Amino acid sequence: MIIKYKPELARDTDTGFMYCNTNFALLALLIEKVTKTPFPQAMKEMVFAPLKMKNTYIFQEKDIPTASQSFYFGGNKLYPLDRLDLIYGDKNVYTTPRDLFNFSKAMFSKRFFKAGINANGLSLTAMKSGAK
Repeated sequence: MIIKYKPELARDTDTGFMYCNTNFALLALLIEKVTKTPFPQAMKEMVFAPLKMKNTYIFQEKDIPTASQSFYFGGNKLYPLDRLDLIYGDKNVYTTPRDLFNFSKAMFSKRFFKAGINANGLSLTAMKSGAK
């Protein structure tokens, strides 16, 4: 759609930040393309298993029958799942505090990421406006 409709930029490059789930969904698709593995499986093999995150998974369609629906609208009606609920990358990582702790330790470890990746990913970049 981006190629077809060529939307204008919301702002000039390096002048501000706008969060966008689309970037994370595209990253998940890129991971699938490069690894030739479905995103949930790639995450299990590349992240969850090496970090011993035994109770962490990517929510998939197969999980719907056993999933707890906890969001309500309009009184006693369950909020139904829709087509956007199964997009990977921007959501759907289910974990536990212990597994999240393992992930957090890895983020600051020198053994999980290749040298330089962690520093680059966690650093602030100055924009043209001078803001960070």
